Amino acid sequence: MTQHIAQFTVTVRDYDEALAFYIDKLGFERLEDTDLGGGKRWVRVRPPGSTGAGILLARAVSEKQIASVGNQTGGRVFVFLETDNFRRDYNQLIGRGVKFVRPPSEELYGTVAVFEDLYGNRSTSLSGRIRAELQLVAEIAECRVSGCARDRRRRPGRARKTGVRHSPCPRCGIDASGTIAR
Repeated sequence: MTQHIAQFTVTVRDYDEALAFYIDKLGFERLEDTDLGGGKRWVRVRPPGSTGAGILLARAVSEKQIASVGNQTGGRVFVFLETDNFRRDYNQLIGRGVKFVRPPSEELYGTVAVFEDLYGNRSTSLSGRIRAELQLVAEIAECRVSGCARDRRRRPGRARKTGVRHSPCPRCGIDASGTIAR
């Protein structure tokens, strides 16, 4: 069985203000904007050049939906936007007035910065190396090799006390300093 996510919904206060943010600020493309009557529209956007999932912008109507605007995931990062050139895209987003709440940082899984949409939903912009690195992160998190540097990092000082220089773990590749050796 083959499956993929075609789209997901973001509740918005107003279709046009949401479109202005996603198109003018984020640089997304409008896939569809169809009037369904009664003030309801079918509005879809996605990043330029993407063939992946789109975002359905759904105007909040009920009290419960209105309460979810800007709080899709209770303050957690909601959307992960992967890019082939982090610095270029980060600088473009800054230039368009996108509000970043966490500056760029180099993480094990890539370069990352967190920004908010016009309602406060958090999104992350990531460098293109995330797919390969996520597998490595999963391997490191699952490493159970006895004496692994990952294990030593949880108990600081163990490597120093023994005075022994440890080689990288054969499974996860972390050395005693916590650096990935592969």
